[in-house]
Amino acid sequence: QAMMAAARTVDPAKHVHSLHAYFLRGGQETLPLHFRVHRDFDGRSIANRRVVVRQDGKVIFNLTASFQLPEDGVSHQVPMPDLLPPEECWDFSDFIAADPNIPDAMLKRMARARPFEMRSFRPPPAAKATSHYQWFKLRGTINDDQLLHRAFLSFASDMGLLSTSM
Repeated sequence: QAMMAAARTVDPAKHVHSLHAYFLRGGQETLPLHFRVHRDFDGRSIANRRVVVRQDGKVIFNLTASFQLPEDGVSHQVPMPDLLPPEECWDFSDFIAADPNIPDAMLKRMARARPFEMRSFRPPPAAKATSHYQWFKLRGTINDDQLLHRAFLSFASDMGLLSTSM
C-alpha cells in the first residue's frame, strides 16, 4: 500500500527501483491507516519518496522508495539452479496446517488472507546450499496494470520473511 501511495505521486514512466521498509510498531487490522507521502526529489530520470504510515496517531511504518526511468545498462543473471518444479515442492499452507500448535481459527484466517500460493524448496544438506527457493503465484487474477503487478511482487517478497519469523 505504501509503495502504491508513493508511485501514484511519480511520473508513471518511472518504475519502482528500490524499496526500504521499516516496520516500527504492530498495527491493528480494524483501525484505519493514514498515509503521508513526502516528495523528496523529482529529477529527470529519478524520483524519491518517503511514506510515513500512522495508525491511531502513532507512526507504525516508514518506506523509502526510489523510482527510475527504464534505461539500458549493465545486466547479468545467475543461471537458474536445478530445482524441483513447483508442483513437487511443499506448499507453505500445508506445512503450517500440519503444525498442531497453530489453532484452527488462526489457520482459517490465514487461508483467507493468503493471496498467493507459495511453494518452497531447500536443497539437501549435502549440497552445502544456504539458499531457500520459493515459487509463488497469485491465487486469482489481476488486470494488466504493471504498477499493480509490482505492488503484488513487493507484497509477495515479504512472505518469505513472514514465514521465517513464524
